Order: sequence, then C-alpha cells, then structure tokens
Amino acid sequence: MEISDDELKKINETQRKKILQYVAEKYGKPEEFSSPYWYMLKNGKRQISDNVLKILLKYLSYDEYVKLLSSEPIYPIVPDSLTNAIIYIDTFVNGVAKILEKYPELETYLSTKIMQLIKENERKISVTEEHLKKFEMIMKAKGRSERTIKNQLNYLRRMFKELYWELSKEKIIEYMNRVMEESPFVAKHTANALKPFIKEVLQDKQLYDSFKTPKIQYGAKVPVKLEEIKEVAKNIEHIPSKAYFVLLAESGLRPGELLAASVDNIDLKERIVWVNKETQTKRAYFSFFSPKTAEFLEKVYLPLRKEFIELNINNIMKLAKANEDQDIEIEKWKKKLFPYRDDVLRNQIYEAMDRALGRRFELYALRRHFATYMQLKKVPPLAINILQGRVGPNEFRILKENYTVFTIEDLRKLYDEAGLVVLE
Repeated sequence: MEISDDELKKINETQRKKILQYVAEKYGKPEEFSSPYWYMLKNGKRQISDNVLKILLKYLSYDEYVKLLSSEPIYPIVPDSLTNAIIYIDTFVNGVAKILEKYPELETYLSTKIMQLIKENERKISVTEEHLKKFEMIMKAKGRSERTIKNQLNYLRRMFKELYWELSKEKIIEYMNRVMEESPFVAKHTANALKPFIKEVLQDKQLYDSFKTPKIQYGAKVPVKLEEIKEVAKNIEHIPSKAYFVLLAESGLRPGELLAASVDNIDLKERIVWVNKETQTKRAYFSFFSPKTAEFLEKVYLPLRKEFIELNINNIMKLAKANEDQDIEIEKWKKKLFPYRDDVLRNQIYEAMDRALGRRFELYALRRHFATYMQLKKVPPLAINILQGRVGPNEFRILKENYTVFTIEDLRKLYDEAGLVVLE
C-alpha cells in the first residue's frame, strides 16, 4: 500500500518499529535491503527513515496497516439501548459518507469490510423441542390434521438433528440441496414443514427468505472436475477442514455421515471409513480413502484433533451444563472424528473455493463426482452403490452377512485401480 508524504511523517517511531517487526516476522528480509542494513534496522542501530518506511508499507495491506497503527477504536462505546444504537449507526454512516466524499477510492474497501461483517455475523438460531411443541400447538389451532402435523414434525426433527439443532441461511441451503439430491419428495416435504415453522415460531424473515420450496424435477448435473477438487484442497489452510473435504471427495460418502462418524470408524491401516448407519434410505457401511490421505490423517490431522479436544473439553462441558435440554453427550463428542462445528468446516472450505476457483459448489457435489469418476474408470455399478450406500435391502442383507458379491478386498482393489487421489 502507499500513503502520502504528509501521512508518512505522522507515523511515530513506535509505530514504525511495530511495522518493521510485523514485516520481519511475516516476510523476513525485504529484497530491497542488504542483510547488514536489515540487521541494523531490526536491532535499532539505524532509524526507520521515511524511505525505509515506504518500502515496508509495500508489504502491508490496508487491513494490516490499520490494525498495526490503531490502538483504540474511534467509537469505543457500545450503545446501551436500541435508540442509542440507531443514533450510533446514523452518526457512523454520516461520517463514512464524508470519508467517501473525500476518498472515493475507499468505496470498494468499505464494501468488502461490510460484506465480511455480515458474513461473520450471519444469523444463527438454536432450536429446541419447545419450539416444536409450540409449532404443534399452532398447527392444531389452524386446523391441520394429526397426520399432517406428525409428518411435519418428523421432517423437522430429522433436519434439526442433522444440523445439530441450529439453523442458519447457509446450513438450510446446503441441507436442502443435499436432501434434494437424495429425494426430491423429502426435500419438498421438509421445506413445506420448515416454511411455516420459521414463519409462525421463529418469526425470522431472513431465514424464511433464505430458501424456496423446491420443485420436483429431474435433470442431469455436471459434476465438479477432479482438478478443481485438488485445487480447492490445496487452498484449504484449516487442517480439520482439509481432512473433512479430502475424505468426502475420496470416500464418496454423505457429509452428514462423516460428521457423525467417530474416530473408531477410521481404520488407517486398511484405509477404510466404517459408517455404522442402517436405515431405509442410508445403508452405507464402509468406503475407502487413498494412502496419501491415510498418511495425512495419521501424521497431521489426528494429532491436531487430539490437541483440540484436550483444549476445549472444559468449554464443551460448560456448554452441555448450560443447555441441558439439548442432551449434549460429552463422551460422544470426544470420540467424534470431526469434533468441530460443521459451519466452521464448511466456511473454511468455501473460502478456499473462492481463492482457488472464484466460485463455490455444495459439498454434496463431491459425492456426485465420486460416482461419475468411478463409472468412467469402469468400476461396476453395484460396487459404486455399495461404497455409496445405495444397495437395496436384500443386497444389503446378503453383503452384510457373507459378502458373496464382492469381498472387501475386491472392492479395495477396484477402488485403488480407479486412482482417486486428492492430495498431491
């Protein structure tokens, strides 16, 4: 970044040292300085002149510059009432208008900061059984049949459980997309239950407008490319999110299945994810991942996961005590393969998509890619269905009892020959 000479002279010695220290820690020695001169600057044996400062500022963004030079916010007082908050915002907006009048080039910067603020403060609402009871009473008062109410409650309860009893715009959209892929009818019934629930119980317009009731229609979807998946994985800086994303891509499992899996469901030696779920619509019980991912999990992710649990166990215990109605199971949380908030994992992945591709795709697209990729590699359809949990009741029973169609080794051989590897 660049600033005027007048602004440059206003930066005091303490602030200049702070800037130099930050650049040194983040980038090392700038190429514009010789090693002896840089050593003297760092050790206070040479003053940080305006010319030196100009060079250092080239390595800073506006955000970094503001954080380094700001000691106290311009408006340190938090409003104590709604009226004062409105006055506070109006005053702030008038001040910003004057700033933009003088520095119109800051309009893009302001827009970026506001969008970032909105994203970070996305509305999230915790829902409980009490909300469902209230919804049931309202629907009865409106004359809905017992059967209709029961069905709506079942769809809502299923959704809330998979979303850990927390609703947000992004979580609703992703859930609806995922369910739409599995069953358009279930997606439509879920939306028909969720719309009145939000309108009558939560009364939140932002959530209500965040999704539309899906129309039941079928059409081919173009899967994401493997090269794009690899590029996204490369750009994910958050290790748990990288592990989650790579496992989704290589196993072809549903996002909810991996989030529900425990650390005992992972066999690093055999490279298997075991999914202990057996319902009418979901019968996946294992899939595979690559040797590179097994190494990444063992050496990088799992040690980090263990450290995370040790650091956060006390906070989770406090949360469980404060929210007894949600039945938070501490021991179950400690054994989770991914003991992180799913929105944190998702946001880190989406930000990596922004950096790598300049666009986003839902995580369920990884499951579609898995199926398409395996088909192109001539993997038998039944084998793909087994790995993705789409076998019928009779096939599932036979496979579970004696694996007469494919053994695990048969499936592993087919998987390895297909060569689906995300980490490079």
